[in-house]
Amino acid sequence: MPCRTSKRRRLPPHARPWASLPQDLVELIGWRVLAGDPRDYVRFRAVCSHWKSSTVCPRGRGLVDQRFHPRRWMMLPEGHGLYPGHPHLGGHVRFFSCSTCAIVRVHLPLFEDHVVLDSTDGLLLLHRHPDTAIRLLHLFTGEIAELSPLLDARASSRCFTEERELRELGIFLRGICAAVTVSATGAISVMLSLDMIQIQRVAYATAGDEQWTLWPGNSHFC
Repeated sequence: MPCRTSKRRRLPPHARPWASLPQDLVELIGWRVLAGDPRDYVRFRAVCSHWKSSTVCPRGRGLVDQRFHPRRWMMLPEGHGLYPGHPHLGGHVRFFSCSTCAIVRVHLPLFEDHVVLDSTDGLLLLHRHPDTAIRLLHLFTGEIAELSPLLDARASSRCFTEERELRELGIFLRGICAAVTVSATGAISVMLSLDMIQIQRVAYATAGDEQWTLWPGNSHFC
């Protein structure tokens, strides 16, 4: 008796009705799938070459196009004293889908010198040591938007030495809250709510800006 094989037989092109769907219909279905989960959208595009060519590639659009933001995804706490960047995790971080309850393990070695400030719209707002640069990360595409160092915003409001600024920076980063907006032209702006020595401040910047802008103004500081 011949052995059975688990390998699936590839169907000829004429036997694949899904491959002959009109391009505009495939594109419409793709947008509907993307509205649910970006990972499902990637699987949808992988069905056949026709579906892939009929839909928009997420590469390069993960941050600048809000339709590709990984909404409903959150970082999963590891517990047991483990944290992103811990040597025992090998550079991996787990994420949890609030919609499907799926758990994915993503390799993000940059956590060796980054910490997470907040997560908004599924995007991770990171703080890099030791230059205090702020970075926005798309956890699935790996795209990163660079913003100016946050230390500049602190230094512009108080006459502290750099050493003292770095020490206090680590304190108020723990309670930071963030919001991210993307304009129609793809400009990424980040707004941070800061607790600066019991004085509430809002700092905002757009990717490409040389420094953060503080509100309210800081004219009463030295």
